[in-house]
Amino acid sequence: MQDNRRRRAALLQLCQRRACVQGVLFGYHRPHTGLPRYRRAYSATNLALANSLAGKKDLTDKDKQDITQLIQQAIREAKAAVTLEPDNAANWENLTFVYRSLIGIA
Repeated sequence: MQDNRRRRAALLQLCQRRACVQGVLFGYHRPHTGLPRYRRAYSATNLALANSLAGKKDLTDKDKQDITQLIQQAIREAKAAVTLEPDNAANWENLTFVYRSLIGIA
C-alpha cells in the first residue's frame, strides 16, 4: 500500500507533462493488456492526470472534456483489472480508490 502511494505521488509530480506521461504509458500499456497491475497503474495515472487538470484555475471546454475522458478511462481500466483477476484485493482497492475520488465531483 505504501508503494502505491509513492507511485501516485510521483505520478502527480509528472502531471504537468500530461501528454508525455500518457504517451509513455500508452506505449507501456498496450502490450500488457492482460496484466492487472498495468491496468491498475494506467487507471491510477488517468485519475492523477484528471485531478491535476481539474486543479487549474480557468478550465476551458477542452479541459473539461479531457477530465471527463480521463475519469472514464480510469474507471474502465480499474474495472478491467478486477475482471482479469477478481481474487486480487489490489484490484478492488484500486477500483474503490477511483470511485472514492469521484465523490463530490458531480
